[in-house]
Amino acid sequence: MRIRSLMAGVGTGSVLALSQTAAGAAPAAQPTPPARPSALVAYSDRMQGGQSQPFGTGVYDTSSGGLGAVGNDQITSLRVAPGYQVVACEDGGGEGSGPTGSLGLCRYFGAGRHDHVGDDLSDRISLLAVVARPAGTGGATAYQDEGLTGARLKLGTGGYEQVDGDLDRLAGTVRSLKVNAGHRAVVCDNDRANGMDLGTCRLFLPGAHRGLGADLGGRVSLIALAGAAQHPPVA
Repeated sequence: MRIRSLMAGVGTGSVLALSQTAAGAAPAAQPTPPARPSALVAYSDRMQGGQSQPFGTGVYDTSSGGLGAVGNDQITSLRVAPGYQVVACEDGGGEGSGPTGSLGLCRYFGAGRHDHVGDDLSDRISLLAVVARPAGTGGATAYQDEGLTGARLKLGTGGYEQVDGDLDRLAGTVRSLKVNAGHRAVVCDNDRANGMDLGTCRLFLPGAHRGLGADLGGRVSLIALAGAAQHPPVA
């Protein structure tokens, strides 16, 4: 009697839905959670306008076609997701700049909207290093002395800055670097504590780098270390 009285107060449509569920019909689909935002979106115009390209973590340069839809020397504004940081440089890394080359003007961008990257960098960016906070230890080893000697610090992927204490006892003393297979490192003599401009920056590919150059060795304040670069799908 109780079941009959309950059913009497339910509309025909509801009764049908209940009977379908009881018969084993699949429940209604649940809403799909929103996609996680890309670590970085780069734009060809100011104020996040024009062509755009999303980026995950990694080091992207023009020589490998890594700048995607926006292309070489086209980026004007950026949007960096919370928890990420970006190093943007005017020269591409190619086969690595080694201990004597340079990435030209390089600038630091933290999380947020950057409506213009600056007149001196706008439409000139050829390399982007996109990293999160440091994680793990399997990406590279930094050494206090040249020749891969002296005190050492194992590094995982992520952005290491002297201002945050990430370089630990090697702050301002790194003079050589071993980069593990599948990783690339952008190394600079300034971090965000000195403003957005990062001074001398170089790209180091996998391998043993017994010196960083006279103008960078012993002055390192930032290491952006990334594994394989991969563009997230465009929504």
